[in-house]
Amino acid sequence: MKTSRTVEFHEKGVPAGDIFTRIYGSKLWGTAGGGSGIGSEPNCTQFIRPKVVSVIQKYNIQSMVDAPCGSMAWMPMVLEQVPNITYTGIDVACNLITEHQVNFASRNNWRFYCADVCHQGLPRADLVFSRDALQHLPLSYVHSFLHNVRDSGAKYLLVGSYLNESTTQYRNLDIAVGDYYDINLLEKPFSLQHALLETLDEEYRYTGFAHKSMLLLDATKL
Repeated sequence: MKTSRTVEFHEKGVPAGDIFTRIYGSKLWGTAGGGSGIGSEPNCTQFIRPKVVSVIQKYNIQSMVDAPCGSMAWMPMVLEQVPNITYTGIDVACNLITEHQVNFASRNNWRFYCADVCHQGLPRADLVFSRDALQHLPLSYVHSFLHNVRDSGAKYLLVGSYLNESTTQYRNLDIAVGDYYDINLLEKPFSLQHALLETLDEEYRYTGFAHKSMLLLDATKL
């Protein structure tokens, strides 16, 4: 999802849904990954996909919330390997959700709906998955999201985080909606612990950006 450290649509007071709808509509992150950016291209997710499948199988995940689901450029390749899971994709960009509801209408155990995952409740699921979103949100939004995950009754959160390689200059900045920073959930102001698993997400590098990892967290302890 990342192509620069600033975006042009982060006016104060503009709802997050409007901002991300504009980002996708204007192809601000490019056309790669269905508009979600190069990090959502299938060839850039070949390392993380089997890791997600492994978590689902190891922890006996029966239901999963993808928050947000974005363009769905690569998640179907994961879901095809765990066909019995109940999957719910949520995104604040309602135009994406409308497309998914049409494109995946034949998938009886896949659901999609438009919502703000930071300020609206999440449906109950064993696993909440959030790979490439929190680094585009203000710190207060991230806190709200984490509280929503905990309050949803989820067992686990599998979430993207930039760890030791992240530079102090861009780490855990308080940004406007749609901007970017290297979020590290293990450092202040989040200081999350209880990581059950830490795995590298990306085997490639964006120029000027840190590697991203995925953390599996006990959602009841957020």
